[in-house]
Amino acid sequence: MAKMTFRMPVDPAALCRRFLGPNGDLMVVSLLVSGVLLAAVHTKVVTTRHERTFPVPVFVKNPNDSVAVASFDPVTVQITLRGSQDEIAAVDPARLAVELFPNAKKNTGLGQTVKIRPRNVTGTGKLKLVSVEPSRIDVRYDDMVKWSMTGRIATPKLEGVPVQGSASVEMPTNVTVVVHGSRSKIEVFREKKILLPTSPINVEGKTESFDATVTILPPPDSGITRVEPAAVTVHVDVQTVAAAGVEEDNAPLVRVAPQSALSALLSGESQPAVVDTNAAPEEARVGEDVGEDVGEGGAVLSGEGAVAGGESGAQPELELPPPVEMPDPAEPGE
Repeated sequence: MAKMTFRMPVDPAALCRRFLGPNGDLMVVSLLVSGVLLAAVHTKVVTTRHERTFPVPVFVKNPNDSVAVASFDPVTVQITLRGSQDEIAAVDPARLAVELFPNAKKNTGLGQTVKIRPRNVTGTGKLKLVSVEPSRIDVRYDDMVKWSMTGRIATPKLEGVPVQGSASVEMPTNVTVVVHGSRSKIEVFREKKILLPTSPINVEGKTESFDATVTILPPPDSGITRVEPAAVTVHVDVQTVAAAGVEEDNAPLVRVAPQSALSALLSGESQPAVVDTNAAPEEARVGEDVGEDVGEGGAVLSGEGAVAGGESGAQPELELPPPVEMPDPAEPGE
């Protein structure tokens, strides 16, 4: 029986050398090895991810207008996210939340267990959700009611201080708001006469009174889902006081004589230049005799050195400060 030999119709090495040159077979081998290494490096980079666990609050929406959420447990879950180091560092924990939308048609009093799905977790960005613990929330329902409240709004807090003085809030009288929420929770509000908190008001640097609109902020555990109206307008009274040591606008004017008058008195001249400060600027009299025309209405100097006109022809006296004794200059070489 004849021996059969299998031969390849085409030699791959010869084919590579034919189209890629004398070293074509080596070039093909090099490309294959490079591809394998690149795939290995890519797989290593992709699988080297960082994980971090965050505590996240849970929010459960009311199923409809007739059913309210009375309570749910737990109120916080732990979520684990996976991503690169930069993506993990860029996560804002304050933006992470779990929002559930149960589908209860009516309040049966039995409650419901709602499963947390990846679409219920918000604020994760490009990170991958690895796990949620616990992954189920027990929700209890109540009847949705509305209640009219009059005078049950808390006075807003003031932040900062005005430029001078103090500030206070004047609340409007007989303001009525309507709250919607769980029957059992709102009954607690009615019995304990709890006030609805409001947003604060900033008075930093204020110099005069103003009106401000504040938002009504029901506590998260109050069971209140909506408030109508959601905001009210209040008046902020800013009372300013004058700064210590500052004169009022009607403070007396200081009369000052020109420098030539003081020079004349010091040199002993009898007719110094004088300005009548009681006259209008264009009617000021210069160069008149101090003793004859100035009288009680004129002044030469201000303060302790003031000189007023007296009897006709009298020479004013000027009190000079006592001389100051100066030490002898030191002799050279001492």
